[in-house]
Amino acid sequence: TACAHLMIEIRGHMPFVLGWGERMKMNGTRGWGIGEKGNRIPVRIGQTVGKLLGERVVNAKIGLHGSFLATGRGHGTDRAIVAGLLGLAVDDQRIPESFAEAKKAGLSFSFEGISLMNAHPNSVRLEVTGESGRKLEVIGASIGGGRIRICEIDGLTANFSGEAPTLVVYNQDKPGCIVKVTSRLGEAGINIAT
Repeated sequence: TACAHLMIEIRGHMPFVLGWGERMKMNGTRGWGIGEKGNRIPVRIGQTVGKLLGERVVNAKIGLHGSFLATGRGHGTDRAIVAGLLGLAVDDQRIPESFAEAKKAGLSFSFEGISLMNAHPNSVRLEVTGESGRKLEVIGASIGGGRIRICEIDGLTANFSGEAPTLVVYNQDKPGCIVKVTSRLGEAGINIAT
């Protein structure tokens, strides 16, 4: 049976969070060697993938593409992605030690270089497994300006940032499924971003 995804970004207020590099700059010191912006973007990609999985990540195969592959280790992209999968905040002091934190948490992970067709140059593919055995594959990208874009979920095209609350619905592709979801959102007075 064919499945479909419905991705809806819901308009609402989101708290502003300083990135690691910004916080350290405000304190008059340097970040942890990953550039002035810090590596909040890969942390956010990891966080979003964890939220999409809906449970604790126990295994992750992480494929770095383009500039993430070329500069990832030196800029801390690898540690930032793992930190995000652990659910660490973008300004968490433990980001540089995320590999050790992952070991303590029982998260095994591996990295590989990949080449994605028609992908943004700052892309990563995460193949994750949750504690229940649930699997998920996501391609995400850092698109500039401190923003991320989730580009693909389980092989289906996606296009959302996670900056606003986002509802992702997995459903049987048959008439009436999406209408039921959007009707319930309308009844609750929730505005859907276009």
